[in-house]
Amino acid sequence: MGLLDGGAAALFSEILSPLYLPATVFAVTTTHNDRGDPRRTIVERGCLAQVDGATQTMRSAPDFAVTDRAVYILADTLEGGMAEGHEVVVHKGPYAGTRWKVADPIGRDPGAAYWLCRLVLGKAV
Repeated sequence: MGLLDGGAAALFSEILSPLYLPATVFAVTTTHNDRGDPRRTIVERGCLAQVDGATQTMRSAPDFAVTDRAVYILADTLEGGMAEGHEVVVHKGPYAGTRWKVADPIGRDPGAAYWLCRLVLGKAV
């Protein structure tokens, strides 16, 4: 297995996981019952994450706020992907308990070892 076909994700996870903090990603989906009525479902996924200062790309977004942050999520610790509108709560460290909304830009490194997303302060789901 090479670094660009999954090896980087496993290597990053093994080396960096002690430095990352437990977190939860919340994804809100809308489903419909038998009568067609909408139902809001919240899916919680555990992961390891690290909150950092916003990157230059994030700072250049037209809606950037000084409270925005970057989050690095180890890909091997998160089932599924990240999308705008998801929410993240880190459970330890200086940002413990803060609920953040995921906003663009959302990216991956070349080895798909981590997700890098912009976080904005938001209301709880």
